[in-house]
Amino acid sequence: MDIQVRTIAEDEFEAWSRAEARGFSFHATEDYLQCSRSVAELDRSFGAFEGDQVVGVATTRTSGVTVPGGVADLGYIDDVSVLPTHRRRGILTRIMQAQLKQAHERGEPFAALSASESTIYERFGFGIASWSNQWSIDRQHTALALPLNAEGRQVVLTRRAKPYSKWRTACSALEGRRGTWSFDCLPALRIAVLELCVAFPT
Repeated sequence: MDIQVRTIAEDEFEAWSRAEARGFSFHATEDYLQCSRSVAELDRSFGAFEGDQVVGVATTRTSGVTVPGGVADLGYIDDVSVLPTHRRRGILTRIMQAQLKQAHERGEPFAALSASESTIYERFGFGIASWSNQWSIDRQHTALALPLNAEGRQVVLTRRAKPYSKWRTACSALEGRRGTWSFDCLPALRIAVLELCVAFPT
């Protein structure tokens, strides 16, 4: 059967969101569906349909990125997934092409994403913008190699922190917070509340 790639309608959102969750190996709870819908842009949420079944998904979140002199429009690509039963059929390529074509038509000069599999996206023109790593170490086997000598003061910005938008404009390449997703929806997703630690010199 032919695969159709297009943006979704309101009555297709639940099936789209459940397909996204399956692609990332988790179950979409009612809380997740509600939270996800609160920030979804349907005209930027793409589905790959085999008949009436959603077999691939991706969305673009309208955002901005700090550049020297201001903030530029950014299409933040998110929730990219193809069901295991439908991989290696070119579905991801078609979805990405549709997303990037739409971003171009909207006049967005930048597109960005956070990749769980980094080798996938170079063929679409993406490159590494920053490195990230996360470690979990048993504290009984750790110690600082050198004494801690932190200078200045530290401020922790957490939920709905108003200073973030002001601080973001001073730091190049920071992506804007996307609606309430990063903060209000985290409990529903069972992910720890995001905290940004900012050090200010004295």
